[in-house]
Amino acid sequence: MPHVIFRFLSEMAAFAGARPADIDDLIEDISEGSAFVGDIVEPPGPLAVMVGGLRITDPDGRSIDVVGEGDFWVPAPSQTATAHSDTRFLILPDRAIDVAWEGETGRAVLAARRQGAGDDLQLISRLVSDAMSPPLVVGGHTAAQAVAEAMTLEGATAALVTVGDRLGIVTDQDFRARMVAVGRDSSGPVRDIATFPVTTIDSGDRLLTALEVMVDQGIKHLPVLTDGRPVGMLADSDLFGTIDESPFAIRSAIRSARNPTALAEIYASMPRVAERLLAEGMEGLAISRLLANFAEAATGRAIEWTTRELGAAPGPYAWVSFGSLARREPALLPDQDHALVIPDGAGSNPWFAGLATGVTDVLEEIGYPRCNGGVMASEPDWRGEESEWAKRWISYLLDSSPRHLLESQIVFDSRVIAGDVTMAASFAELRTRSRDAGPFLARLAKHALDFRPPLGFMGRLHTDRSGEHAGTFDLKAGAILPIVQFARVHALAIDAPVIATIARLEAAAAAGEVSEGLSSMLIEGYELATTIRLEHQVARWRAGEEPDNRIDPEELTSWRRMGLREVFKAIKSAQEALALNFQSGLVS
Repeated sequence: MPHVIFRFLSEMAAFAGARPADIDDLIEDISEGSAFVGDIVEPPGPLAVMVGGLRITDPDGRSIDVVGEGDFWVPAPSQTATAHSDTRFLILPDRAIDVAWEGETGRAVLAARRQGAGDDLQLISRLVSDAMSPPLVVGGHTAAQAVAEAMTLEGATAALVTVGDRLGIVTDQDFRARMVAVGRDSSGPVRDIATFPVTTIDSGDRLLTALEVMVDQGIKHLPVLTDGRPVGMLADSDLFGTIDESPFAIRSAIRSARNPTALAEIYASMPRVAERLLAEGMEGLAISRLLANFAEAATGRAIEWTTRELGAAPGPYAWVSFGSLARREPALLPDQDHALVIPDGAGSNPWFAGLATGVTDVLEEIGYPRCNGGVMASEPDWRGEESEWAKRWISYLLDSSPRHLLESQIVFDSRVIAGDVTMAASFAELRTRSRDAGPFLARLAKHALDFRPPLGFMGRLHTDRSGEHAGTFDLKAGAILPIVQFARVHALAIDAPVIATIARLEAAAAAGEVSEGLSSMLIEGYELATTIRLEHQVARWRAGEEPDNRIDPEELTSWRRMGLREVFKAIKSAQEALALNFQSGLVS
């Protein structure tokens, strides 16, 4: 019997991340219990349901949870558990709380997210120290010719250059562009063609972090430090070699594309890039950040081509990205969401209208669809002078109509990706001022409750019963949007200067606005939901179908289904707390 219990606990979502020794330690103090339909269950400690299920109610008799087969439950004094069917369960010792999720449900989702990765370390799961090469370090006074010879001898494509306590880098490209192309004397010191300062990374960081830094900054070499000392060099080839569709190759191809047609060909490869990164073990959010990086780079090229046709800009401007692209959390094929901030008094200047229209057209030609809601700089409503934007945001705080609430949420998730960052200061100011606008935040919290997790009464995943989407649920509406909106409201309440969803959740937990446990669970849930959505969209693309957010639970592994169920429960709890804390029921 002990081995049966061991296997049952090991396969539960709650104990998926536990060490076998910790589970084995619980078994000697486990007892069994049972209940018939309608019986009140009052276990002396935490329990694990083997067969049947329990309905959990609060002191007022309202149902607040359902504990089903394979679920772990810790009774609270204010809760009552009633068997909704004939039920068998295991009564566990109190120390099981420390083994299961360290007291939280986050570990279950983490296990679900990693399920199927196998025992081998995937590329993106490894540390920088696992892939770095020994560095070639030279003094800044060394002759450039001698450094080039040393690089050739060691087969290195870059060398670290030290000048006092400063660290720089010189690459093959530096030799070509800064010495050979301009006729510089090769006997001169290498510091004259090196780059200072240089971006570095710690040897204990993950390769995933290194990949994001290198792609984001468009660099091919990343010096590695330990305790501030250079101990290695990481090159793009150490991550993806010479594969044509690696993130580095994509970013390089975007920079060198000559026209929108060339960029459209690159854009068409995005699903294959995502597919390969998923196969490498990269999480969905990390891939989303890369997709956002590519979109920003493509927008930069679109602006470059458009301004080349229009001529020099008559004044400064800011090109602002909104929504998931601004948060760097887009789906596989995101549409356009952007605005243009122009100088006061320049509203009638045709140059800015030409820029907005031209960039929007180029992005559509590349493959980024137009926004169905018209949130694009090519639309007059989303192209305006600095002072006009500021007045608009103030009016939103004073008059929180449904339209203003919707548009303010768009602006709360904004990022300047080209032009003068200071010109969009009012966008950030709106986030700050909303903190002190109590009714506004209450209405925003109420709006955040519009999307509910697809969790049925018995704790099962709820799907559409009829129509073209029968048998599926909308993962975006049921998990991604609720978490995004929950994080946004709480970040605004503490004026956190971040817009990425996970960063907002972490900031809210650090400020005591949200419990560490709930924040951790929502973070893991957001990563899980993003990964599942991306995998689903890639699969649809591979099958020649349009990517969407509709998930068939029968196509998920049992681990993924259990993980999502825990996520939906956490979202439900988060939304109940949101309604209570912001008193959303008191506003219209």
